[in-house]
Amino acid sequence: MRDIAVRAGVATGAVYQFFRSKRGLLLAAMDALLQHLESASAPAFANPALVAGDLERFLEEVFAREAPFSGVYRAWREASLTDDSIARKDAAIRVWTSARIGALFTRLSGLPGARAGVDLPLSAELWDRFFWDLLGHPPPDPPRAARSLAATLYHALFADTLSARRVSKRRPRRRARGPRPVRPSR
Repeated sequence: MRDIAVRAGVATGAVYQFFRSKRGLLLAAMDALLQHLESASAPAFANPALVAGDLERFLEEVFAREAPFSGVYRAWREASLTDDSIARKDAAIRVWTSARIGALFTRLSGLPGARAGVDLPLSAELWDRFFWDLLGHPPPDPPRAARSLAATLYHALFADTLSARRVSKRRPRRRARGPRPVRPSR
């Protein structure tokens, strides 16, 4: 608590006036994190041609909003290993976030170009685990990570029309000059 007080620029006693224990402080900080998560709303995805870019901007926003909470989540995970009530709350939080991710995936799966047969509940659960790991250990370059994750998610949920467009914009390969080598017959 003393370290927290020093970083906040207040006396240790002032911290104890608001929070009776480290556990109380952790619960309050996790509540603030969940409020941030709840207030984050995904784009409308109204134009299927802009889904990849919308995903990238959304992920950049999520990284920016949640960056201050990485230490909170690491402390939360550590506390959930020894405190049964925190472990139960953690399980409930993960069900909630997985459902939110599942709802997003369901909305995306209704857009033109979405892949058929994607196991949306399992995908949502896996991406939820990945999300929490990223929250505890943020990437060193959030915009680059958002770009990479958006492309990965797009390709997991949609037919590869985006990569086809990118490939078509590349310059054609130069052909080797001279005759083709003849393969020996077996």
